[in-house]
Amino acid sequence: MGVRGRDGDVLRGRDGEIALLDQLLGAACAGSGGAVVLEGEAGIGKTALVGYARRIGAERGMRVLHARGSELEDGLAFGVTRELYGPVDADLQFGGAAALAEPVLRVASGSGPGGDLFAVLHGLYWLTADLAATAPVLVAVDDAHWCDEPTLRHLAYLAHRLDGLAVALLLAARPVDPGRARMLDTVGAEPWSAVHRLARLPDAAVHAVIASTLGGDPDAEFTAACDTATGGNPFLLTELLSQAALAGLAPTARDVGRLCALTPPGVQRAVDARLARLPAAATTLARAATVLGDGTSLHRAARLAGLTHADAGPLADALVAARVLQPRVALSFVHPLVRSAITAGMGPSVAGRWHRRAAELLATDGVPGDELVPHLLAAPPAGDPRVVATLREAAHRAGARGAPDVAARHLRRALAEPPDACLRAALLHELGVAEARAVLPEAADTLAEALAATTDPIGRGRIALSLLRSHFVTGRIVEAVGTCERVLGELGELDPDLVLDIEADLMVAGLQELRTRPSTSARLRRRAAPEPEGPSQCRMLAALAMEEVLLAGEADRAAELAEKALVDGHLLVGDAIAILPCAVAALTFSGRAHRSVQVWDDLLPALRRRGDIWGTAMAQSFRGYAAHQVGDLPRAVADLRLALALGEGTGGTMRVYSTGWLAAALIDADELAEADELLATVPSEVGETMFARNFVLSARGLLRLAQGRPAAAVADLRECGRRMRAWRMPGPAVCPWRPGLALALHACGDVAGARAAAQDALDTARPWGTPHVLGGALRAAGLVTGDVGLLEEAVAVAAEGESPLDHARALADLGGALRHAGSVRAAREPLRKAVDLAQRSGATAVARRARDELLATGARPRTLRSTGADALTATQRRVAAMAAEGQTSREIAQALFVSQKTVETHLTQAFRKLGISARSQLAEALGAGGLAR
Repeated sequence: MGVRGRDGDVLRGRDGEIALLDQLLGAACAGSGGAVVLEGEAGIGKTALVGYARRIGAERGMRVLHARGSELEDGLAFGVTRELYGPVDADLQFGGAAALAEPVLRVASGSGPGGDLFAVLHGLYWLTADLAATAPVLVAVDDAHWCDEPTLRHLAYLAHRLDGLAVALLLAARPVDPGRARMLDTVGAEPWSAVHRLARLPDAAVHAVIASTLGGDPDAEFTAACDTATGGNPFLLTELLSQAALAGLAPTARDVGRLCALTPPGVQRAVDARLARLPAAATTLARAATVLGDGTSLHRAARLAGLTHADAGPLADALVAARVLQPRVALSFVHPLVRSAITAGMGPSVAGRWHRRAAELLATDGVPGDELVPHLLAAPPAGDPRVVATLREAAHRAGARGAPDVAARHLRRALAEPPDACLRAALLHELGVAEARAVLPEAADTLAEALAATTDPIGRGRIALSLLRSHFVTGRIVEAVGTCERVLGELGELDPDLVLDIEADLMVAGLQELRTRPSTSARLRRRAAPEPEGPSQCRMLAALAMEEVLLAGEADRAAELAEKALVDGHLLVGDAIAILPCAVAALTFSGRAHRSVQVWDDLLPALRRRGDIWGTAMAQSFRGYAAHQVGDLPRAVADLRLALALGEGTGGTMRVYSTGWLAAALIDADELAEADELLATVPSEVGETMFARNFVLSARGLLRLAQGRPAAAVADLRECGRRMRAWRMPGPAVCPWRPGLALALHACGDVAGARAAAQDALDTARPWGTPHVLGGALRAAGLVTGDVGLLEEAVAVAAEGESPLDHARALADLGGALRHAGSVRAAREPLRKAVDLAQRSGATAVARRARDELLATGARPRTLRSTGADALTATQRRVAAMAAEGQTSREIAQALFVSQKTVETHLTQAFRKLGISARSQLAEALGAGGLAR
């Protein structure tokens, strides 16, 4: 029947669920994590099952972290999470990545403009992993449907990484609104998770509960009547039988009529009936306990109810006897349904007044601000400046904990109080920033309202800058640029640094939109390069460096501006990091890709330590692009794959850039099918408004050419060129579409068109002069004209550049041209070098092409390697390289934002391919240049 010892009637009929929980706990104790979501209506028995799991987990030596959601938690940032870890707070060691969780769990922390949600989630995961390293952990959350949103995200993040972790995650929830249901479904969708929907009690269990409560052997008619009246719901059945016992009913067919007369239409009526038999002051005390929430003290509830402690004691006893409260020192209801019934009996307006009094009482007692917030959110506005100040401070704490959506809710309620007129604009600005950080669509409208409410030009400038960044994320570039240009006119030279900040961000935003590009580019060209005295000046230098690249100025000048922008690390912190890619990418485009890789190498450890997933994704993406330019294809692919994986939760323009760059790298790696599948993920509606699509078109054109579909390649590359011209970006370094177009036209048999495109490529590449750009143009021109001299020049240019991959391409093209011209013997040496360089670069496609040409000369080259370091996937190579440097699996997992088991799986596969058995052998097995992180 599912009964286990002292659990009594509450687990009758739950044999299947008990077996499921036993399996979950047993697997966690054996080091194999998993999750179970128990779902069902109120009163169906979820709490009893959670209690069983907690007891059995404790008996098995597990560390049990338990919390219960409630209506009062909804307005907090990580409220339920803080309850989970609160009992072990004194034992917590915030070391390594776990330190990122400290602002959430330590009350003294969390007062800043805005923390990073992903960093907090990462820290909470590693905090749990650290606890599990000392003893298996059970994380049990009852009434998870009432969890605050940040806690739900934490639980989903943890669930995704349970594989190989000694952690059991148990959630119990009612069916909820679609947004929260999706979050809980995410937990249940993991391969090591299960969602179990609790069914009504079976007839045999109903029969047994009746017998246990009323005695004797119940008649079938009485059992059926109970089952029909309660729908097999254990809590409702217990409530009904409690009333039946008070009425002196026997479980016989004769008393079925009396039983039906007792049956209430719901819990509300039953609770009202029980309270009606008690003194009126008992109802007042119950309401106070409802408002203050489970676990409140009798003393505090009595004060809220206006009762003396002496009077409140007997009333509390009476509520326990009436099965409203549990028999505990702290006041707790027998079931959330009972608490909800009392709340419903008050009505919204009465409940609101109770919550305002509760907030005042708690504030008098010196209770921390977070505990006041739920009451203030529920209380009616009253123009109280203290309420505004409390909610504003709570919003700052929520933002610092990585919960901008919660911060936004607090600020909206503060505005409804309302605040003084002089404070309203500041609160609107803070609200708009919080909404923008939470990627809420209303952010732009809120910031526009803040702008309209502000008359001070400097204040308007700061709000306009926030508005520009919000519009950048949502794609409303034209509107943002127009607003900022108007505000710049008002600002004049009142705040030169702010002007520089706005103009620099205008360049980045204006770049993405065809209609704004001319005006923002013209504004930038009028701006003289400042000295790198601070963040604002360095932001402008970064923007000017990128503009130099786009307008095909001078490569040396672009590099000089970029290096100045990087002085003293002003772009490495705060909001300035958003414009850092302009400076570093300018180095890549100006022929200093190795320097770009170095900048990202230096920055990435700091980004990883602070758990900045967006920043890490951005850095990995740009480093991957630079690594491709220097010919380190394994690093490029690994970086870009990781950037896309980390960007799953962030999305946006950066994801489109990463997609195009990874596809281009995959083509060189001869992974055409993956490149095709990847490019298909970019929505077709990403069109004129997004400059990043140019990289997608360029990559797709090269892919079609590699697939033997030159006509499709021509279409994509011509469209890329049309867009680049429309954006007024003649520079050959960004989206170098011209050489590919020449080769595609040549493959289509359009000799004249191919030669014209090749000449265009040469004419734009020679002034820019970097080996990567010029070498590519020379190769295309040599191939479409058959001019071996141009191919020899391409080899010489590439040999002076940074990229062995560019050198391999040029050698392969030269060798192929020599063979086709009849110089078979002369072709062999460049082709041999091409094979070697391409393999060392990880460029399978180039190596295979060169080897095929070499075979055609009659030579007998060795087979392309399929074992050893060259056989490693990009991710395996990255993990192996980090392990070879001495990093532990835990450190690697923290750096790459994956689980430790994932790292160990990659290492096992790498060991097998490398033919080694120990980490000490990794460095030698990977060989020179293998330690690419």
